[in-house]
Parts: sequence; structure tokens; C-alpha cells
Amino acid sequence: GNSRTTLIGTVSPASSACEDSLATLRFCESVKQVKTRYALPGSTQQDVVSELQDEVRRLELELVRARSGHAVVEQQLGEAQELVEHYKVNWERAMHPSYVSETDSIAKPRSEEED
Repeated sequence: GNSRTTLIGTVSPASSACEDSLATLRFCESVKQVKTRYALPGSTQQDVVSELQDEVRRLELELVRARSGHAVVEQQLGEAQELVEHYKVNWERAMHPSYVSETDSIAKPRSEEED
């Protein structure tokens, strides 16, 4: 390959560290015997294409789920707005019993029609 591996071993001149220095030198000598081999990745072009196709399918499914979730949120927002308008009209009626407005013709929200 085009890479190099380097090992630096440090030794001490002190006589009390003689055994440690010898052990370091022996280890450095044994490392010189190690042979490394390079290995190419095991994936082929077909494997990469297959993985990418799987990723595309997963992302398409996620997109479909996100779009359907958006429609549900919009529906819930519409229902909530209907409820707000209904309660607003009822509040105005309660605060001003003689008040009659154009909003009297607003249909009741679905949740109250079902009750």
C-alpha cells in the first residue's frame, strides 16, 4: 500500500530501568516482524446499487407517510377552527343575549352533530 506505520520505543539510561528498556527493545524488534496486507472492500458495484435502491424505496415510503400525516393535520386544524368559531358565537350570545348575528347560520361542528 501507500502507507507507513511507525513505532517509537523509548529507553532509559538509568540502571534501575534496564529490564524495562530491554523489554521495550524486544517489543520493537517483534513489531518489525509484523506484516500488514491491504484488503479491498468486499462490496461490488451491484451491492452498492442494491443498497442505494433500498435507500430510495425507504425514503419514498417515508415521504408518502409524511404527506398523509400532513393531510390529517390539515383536517384536524379545520375541525379546530370550526370549534373556535362555534364557541366564539356562543360566547357572544352569552355575553349579549339580545345580540343576533349573521353567524347564527354556521353549522355545528361535526363532533356536536354526532352527539
